[in-house]
Amino acid sequence: MKKYWLKSGAFSFLGNGVTLAFAFFTFMVLVRILSQQEFGVWVLYLTVTTFAEILRNGITQNAILKFLEGGKAADYSKIVTASLFINVMTGLLGYVVIVLLSSILSQVWKVPDLQAVLLLYGLYILFYMPLTFIQFVCMANLEFKARFFTTLTYNTLNFLIVVGWCKFRGTVQLIELPVIQSISAAIALIQLIITSGKYIRLAWPIDWKWVSTLFHFGKYVFATAFSSMLFNRMDLMMVGYFINPTAVAIYNIPMRLGNYVEVPMNTMVSIVFPKAAERMKEEGIHTVRYLYERSVGTMLAIIVPCAIILGVFARPIVLLVAGEQYLDAVPIMQVLAFVSVLKPFSRQGGTILDCIGYPNYNFYSLFLSLIINFGLNWLFIVKMGIIGAIYATLLSVAIGTFIQQILLVKLINITPSHPIHYMWAFYRDSFRKIKSLLKPAHAHQ
Repeated sequence: MKKYWLKSGAFSFLGNGVTLAFAFFTFMVLVRILSQQEFGVWVLYLTVTTFAEILRNGITQNAILKFLEGGKAADYSKIVTASLFINVMTGLLGYVVIVLLSSILSQVWKVPDLQAVLLLYGLYILFYMPLTFIQFVCMANLEFKARFFTTLTYNTLNFLIVVGWCKFRGTVQLIELPVIQSISAAIALIQLIITSGKYIRLAWPIDWKWVSTLFHFGKYVFATAFSSMLFNRMDLMMVGYFINPTAVAIYNIPMRLGNYVEVPMNTMVSIVFPKAAERMKEEGIHTVRYLYERSVGTMLAIIVPCAIILGVFARPIVLLVAGEQYLDAVPIMQVLAFVSVLKPFSRQGGTILDCIGYPNYNFYSLFLSLIINFGLNWLFIVKMGIIGAIYATLLSVAIGTFIQQILLVKLINITPSHPIHYMWAFYRDSFRKIKSLLKPAHAHQ
C-alpha cells in the first residue's frame, strides 16, 4: 500500500508539475509577445475548448478507473472497447458543437479572430483525443509512469516549438498556436503507443451493455465536471462579456498562477479515485472516509503556505511573471488565495461522491453552486468591475463547500474538522522527520 502511494503519487505529482511548469514557461513567452487583446483571445480559446475536453474526458475517465478495477476486471477488453467508442463519439460531438458556436461566440465576445482559431481545434483533437484515452487506461492499470513521460514530451515540445518559432520568425501568430499544439500531441501519442500500447486490448463487436453502463455512470461525472469547469470559468467568461478581452487577459494572470497552488490537489485527486474504488469494494465505506479526511488534510498542509505566499507577495509575483501592464491583477490574486484554501474540500469531496456511487449528488450540489455563482458574478461585475468577479467566486465556493460537507456527513459520516487535524499532523510528522535527519549531523559536530 505504502509503495503504491509513494510511486503513483510521485509520478502523478511530477506529471501535474511538468504540465504546469511548461504551461507557465509558455505563458510567460506568450504574455510578452502577444498584445493584451490577442492574449485575451487565446485565453477565451482555451476556455471554450476545455469544455469540449470535459465532455470527452468526463464521460470516460472515471468510468474507466472504476470499472477496470486496477486492471483486474473480467471484461477488461469489452470495457476498453466500449470506453473507446464513447470517447471518440463525445470527442466528435464536442468539436461539432464548437464549430457551430464559433461564429456566435466571436460575436458575443466581440473578437472576430476567435472563430478561425476555434476551427483549428479539430486538428488538435485528432492526436490529443487518443493520447488522453490511452493515458486513462494506463491510470486504471495503476500505471502512472507512462502518463508522466508522455505528459513531459507533450509539454516540453509545445514550449520548445513556441520558443523556436519566436526565435527564427520573430513572433508567433495567434492562428499558429493550435498547430503547435497538434504537432506536440502527435509526437507524444506515438511515444505512448510504443511504450503502453499493451494496455489497449479490444474486443469486437462492441458490447452495447457496457457502453450503456459506462455512459450512465459517466453522464453524471461529465455533468459534474462540466458544471465545475463552468463554475471555474464563469467569472472569466462574464468578464469577457461585460468588459473586454483585455480584462480577460488581466483576470487570467492570477487564475493561471493559482493553478500552481492546486498542483498537490490535482495530484491527490488523480491517485485517490482508483485506489478508493478498489478499497471500497474490498474493505468497505469506512476506508473511503479515512481517505477523504487524510487526503484533504495533506492537500491543506501544502496549499495553505502557498496561498499565504501568493497573497502576501502578489505584487512582486505579478511584476516578475507578467510585467507592469498587468498590475491590475494584484488585488484579484490576493482574494484568490482565500479561494484556493477552500478548494481541497470541494474537489476531493466530489471525487469521493463519485467513488461511492453518488455522482448525481455531486452534480446537484455543484449545479446549485453554479447558479449562485452566475447570479453573484452578474451582480458584482456590473457593480464593481473586474474585482467583483473574484469576490463572487469566493462567496459561491464557500457556499458550495458547505453544501457538500453536509452531504458527506450524512453519506459517509465524515468529521469536517478532521482534515485540519491531519494538516497539523503532517507538519508535526515532517518536523520530526527533519529533526531526526539533522540529529546525526549535529552529534558528529
